[in-house]
Amino acid sequence: MTGHFQTRGDDYRFILGHGNHRAAALSVLGYPQIGVRLREPHPPVVAMSDLARWTTRRGGLLDMAEAEEVFARFFRDDSRQRAEALGIA
Repeated sequence: MTGHFQTRGDDYRFILGHGNHRAAALSVLGYPQIGVRLREPHPPVVAMSDLARWTTRRGGLLDMAEAEEVFARFFRDDSRQRAEALGIA
């Protein structure tokens, strides 16, 4: 399982890039912690100020406003909110 950190001020989130299903299975099985590795060659830490490098202007999939919204959701929303929005919680 690999990923990277996203930071906003003093807050951070580890964003799992590969291994989401394994992480979910381990969580359901009651594992309190799981081992992960930083995703290479992806930068280990991405801050909001780095988003200009990830937008369509630079060859990315999202424009700046969309990239900022996706980034902010990692700090605003949690899995329960998403499951409730989908009607599965």
